Amino acid sequence: MFGKTLGVIGLGKVGREVAARAKAFGMNVIGYDPLLAGEAASALGLETVALDDVFKKSDFITVH
Repeated sequence: MFGKTLGVIGLGKVGREVAARAKAFGMNVIGYDPLLAGEAASALGLETVALDDVFKKSDFITVH
């Protein structure tokens, strides 16, 4: 899984926890959440992208 990209759709409590665990495996994590501000995602070490980009750029996708 190292070096692969995980797309997280929904960055609530569970989505953030999944993203943190994926980062521990050395994955690149991108996410989409219409309610989460970009600054909050940056603080978590995530890149927020448009929903279409999650589907284009991800090797794996998780929905929360």
